[in-house]
Amino acid sequence: MCSKRRSEIEDLDADCKISRQDDARIIETQELPGLAARILAIEKLLSGRLNSLDYGEKVEYLYNPILYAEDLHTKFLSKFLVGPTEVFFLGMNPGPFGMCQTGIPFGEVGIVRNWMQIDGLVGKPAREHPKRLVLGMSSNRSEPSGKRFWSFFEHLCKSPENFFSKAFVYNYCPAAFLDSKGANVTPVDLKVCINYTFLKDKESKT
Repeated sequence: MCSKRRSEIEDLDADCKISRQDDARIIETQELPGLAARILAIEKLLSGRLNSLDYGEKVEYLYNPILYAEDLHTKFLSKFLVGPTEVFFLGMNPGPFGMCQTGIPFGEVGIVRNWMQIDGLVGKPAREHPKRLVLGMSSNRSEPSGKRFWSFFEHLCKSPENFFSKAFVYNYCPAAFLDSKGANVTPVDLKVCINYTFLKDKESKT
């Protein structure tokens, strides 16, 4: 039975304004190129709706880096989401020392700072596990999968502009879920008792 109160795991963002009545004007975003602005609006909508779900007893912490690391994530979209792409790399959800720290998919801190040339402010989730603190660009932990992924394309493409002219990287789910011990709970591990209220809302309108 799902009994975890969503207020206990919410990752709140005061700038994320959600209205279920009018999806066309749900999110107020910064000035961005057209495609990046549209993607960011959708991301913030869905990230906010993820906060309203009941994840049961297994999930104790919800990290939503699109919201608390919006500065870096927005810079990433603005700089590299330049248009339609030929190759699309899809990850599952943020890793603890990658996107959870930087707001960028597979966002190993050294790669983000030194290769992508992106830096900025990172906030905090509403609640943090003491073993999974969000330190942003000050983190000295490396994300192994992100390091391998981006190092390969750094060698192959030389510059991030060359890579992103043909490809883009994204996560299927924008949020990270942790249990009481700080271990990752993958989206496929979430039980069917989760109440997908926002999907039901959309279905009721069709």
